[in-house]
Amino acid sequence: METRMSEMLPEPWHDPELPFLDVLEQDLRRKAERAEIRHQQRQHFSSTWQRPSHSTAAGGAHLSDRAGTSQGSPSKPRLRGDLPRTSIRIARRSLILLALLSLIGASAYGASKVFSGSTPNPLAPRQGAYAAVASGRSGADTWKLGLYTRGNELCRVLAVGEVEASQCAEPPSATGIEATSAESPARRYAFGVTGAGVLQVHVRLGNQSATVATHLPGQRQRRTAGLPAGMRFYVVALPRPADDGSPEALVQGIGAHGKALARPVPSCLETGEPGHC
Repeated sequence: METRMSEMLPEPWHDPELPFLDVLEQDLRRKAERAEIRHQQRQHFSSTWQRPSHSTAAGGAHLSDRAGTSQGSPSKPRLRGDLPRTSIRIARRSLILLALLSLIGASAYGASKVFSGSTPNPLAPRQGAYAAVASGRSGADTWKLGLYTRGNELCRVLAVGEVEASQCAEPPSATGIEATSAESPARRYAFGVTGAGVLQVHVRLGNQSATVATHLPGQRQRRTAGLPAGMRFYVVALPRPADDGSPEALVQGIGAHGKALARPVPSCLETGEPGHC
């Protein structure tokens, strides 16, 4: 039975999504083979040169003696193994230098391929289209809420004037809440996404509180941005606290018939991530 060459070849060591590594590997192998052939030719030439005939050797010794006498000091005789060892060292150093240069070239070439956009970056998650799902005014502020996906995460970004706050996380469960905080000179904002079972959110900030309804993105927005089915969003604006302590905002999910769901989710202004301020 005939065996195909492709079945005999080993699996490639590099990432198949980075084809330029295969080209560099082949180029490096060809250069290494040429260097090895040149090294073998030098060895053959040096061994032939070091095994001359008797007459030539005698003549060479005579010339060497005369040259040593004319210079006032005898010349040092060449050892038989000096030239081959030198050739081996030169070939080995050339191959090491060639490998290092190839690695540098691979890094530079790979970076250019990734940043040019011609090759997908395996380290960067794919980002979906941006969907502006809500906008409004609160006092002197004008705000806009946007949603998009990044890999397996759902991201939200609130722009208040020239200030933006954003966060990405896995889509919430049916009764889950994701909360992020932002601040303008006059207002403190709590915004985020919820699961399909959260119909309202109750936000407490210091001695202030407010309850607002959650909303579904439009069908066109969900389709354009690839948003998870059933997810909802909310934006709550409260007067900015007078003190500089920046207390955490507690966001409580409310389901059908006004039933509280799970525990309140804390959100701090400094990072926008759940946790204590």
